[in-house]
Amino acid sequence: MKKLIRNIAAIAIVGVFAISAAACDRGGATPAPTPPAQPGQQPPVATPIPPPAPFSYPMDTNVTLTYWRDFPANHNGIVESMNDTQLARNLIEATGIDVEWVQPIGGTNAEGFALMVGTAQFPDIIQANWQGNFPGGVAGALYQGVMLPLNDYMAQWAPNFLGLMAEHPLINLEVMTDAGIYYVFPFLRIDPILRTSTGPMLRYDWLQEANLPVPVTIQDWENALVAFRDAHGAVFTGVSSGGNPNGLHAAFATAWGLRPTQTQGFNLRYGTQEVFWSFNDPAFRDYLETMARWYQMGLIDGGIGSRTRAEMDAMILSGEAGGFIGPVGGGLGPWLTAGQAQDPTFDAVVPRFPVLNAGDSTNFQGTSSAFDLGSWGHAAITITARQNGVIEEATRFLDFGYSEEGALLYNWGEYGLVWEWQDQAAGTRQYTQYIHNHPTRNFAQALSYHALSPINGPFPQDGQYMPEFASRPQQRNALQVWNFGHNAASTLFPAVSFTEAEADQNANLLGNINTFFQPMVLNWILGLEPLNDDTWNSYVAQLDNLGIQQVLANYQAAADRFFARGQ
Repeated sequence: MKKLIRNIAAIAIVGVFAISAAACDRGGATPAPTPPAQPGQQPPVATPIPPPAPFSYPMDTNVTLTYWRDFPANHNGIVESMNDTQLARNLIEATGIDVEWVQPIGGTNAEGFALMVGTAQFPDIIQANWQGNFPGGVAGALYQGVMLPLNDYMAQWAPNFLGLMAEHPLINLEVMTDAGIYYVFPFLRIDPILRTSTGPMLRYDWLQEANLPVPVTIQDWENALVAFRDAHGAVFTGVSSGGNPNGLHAAFATAWGLRPTQTQGFNLRYGTQEVFWSFNDPAFRDYLETMARWYQMGLIDGGIGSRTRAEMDAMILSGEAGGFIGPVGGGLGPWLTAGQAQDPTFDAVVPRFPVLNAGDSTNFQGTSSAFDLGSWGHAAITITARQNGVIEEATRFLDFGYSEEGALLYNWGEYGLVWEWQDQAAGTRQYTQYIHNHPTRNFAQALSYHALSPINGPFPQDGQYMPEFASRPQQRNALQVWNFGHNAASTLFPAVSFTEAEADQNANLLGNINTFFQPMVLNWILGLEPLNDDTWNSYVAQLDNLGIQQVLANYQAAADRFFARGQ
């Protein structure tokens, strides 16, 4: 297949690099990259970079890279590790580079990452949520030398990634630090259709039975849930995370101008660059009062603070839940298939994210950035790769994901078996019936054996993937309805660059803050604690005592630096 050979002129972006180029010779001592600028220092001035030598895959090398990544849910029961997938074998053949995949066994991905960090046994490449899980975040990983600055290496060996960044200058701002340092090969959702894939849903057959419209406002939702309670004894449910009713927050808090479930609840005021925190905002109290009233009315699942995905699936299919929230691909599709198998009248509909009043703007609906700093899909090259003298191979391997051939392999797998042309002249593809109707695996599981488009990794996800994944009319309608909004992306907290001191302080303070506020919020919803002026004011005061204003100041400072970069 033709490789993506980008014009070197497109890589003029390297002229803004914060670190000078350095030759890295695997045969001898590898010069250390210029260390990142400390906060308040000016980064070094970039030096001219010679054109890279002609290159094509596969490489002629006997190197084996070690590569740590999370264990994807779609691999559960399918393979024991990435080493067992067809994609892993195809990557070795295409790049010429052997890879030994290392993944957590048992426990959570966060626990596996923490164990690796605690033992300081780092593979050559680590793909992780660095900002959320490494002590001190990205800044800590850079300053401690675990994660290598990549500018020098990318300038020599990553023409595909740099060419893509030249085409998307706004995304380029997000994937580097304030000092201009590239630190990961990122997972990117460039096509907007990929950025809103989870949202609220209802039983459509029950709505029709009750002669009710698809809800638009919070009152519409209340009317529907009351009808479902009275006719079917059903409630609204959603998956919990760590004891938090995140399903409830994600479905309804947006109506009050809040987005509690992303970037730890930090967002921007609409039309401004002011940072606020959802959980101490006055509107959050209004939201909680409505949710507590709904719970007392029997409209909300009593287990909303501990509900697992498997339990939610069972509630939906048994008719215990009439309203719910989930992903369009791995949720709505399987629910429709399983529900209609036992009851042909089973149907679900996707409404827009709710508002308080008809005509209100939806500035905070569920959406994400093209570069989601909290994703587990971002791959860094570590100090171990430098010690092993394999930085060129690691860089070439990761850059492959942004080439035409690599992006095609990561998104679509093998031609003929996994995908075929829908319209070759138009460049449109479709997955084969082997994937859509696999005899033993659902769509996501079948595809994840051959590709990472339903998961994540260092490549740009293809927007054509989502309509193929969400092939039912209800699912395709969801992609349109959920992407309706009033510039909701403008209220997302950006992919900022915290200093090491800020990241450490945030981690230390937010630990105690989360321990305090999370059970309080659930207790208010469940009616276990009264919600009134005294309890709310006491809650806000205690958050201040625990340091939330300092955390807000750190987030605001990081956001200010980020926006200054784009001026």
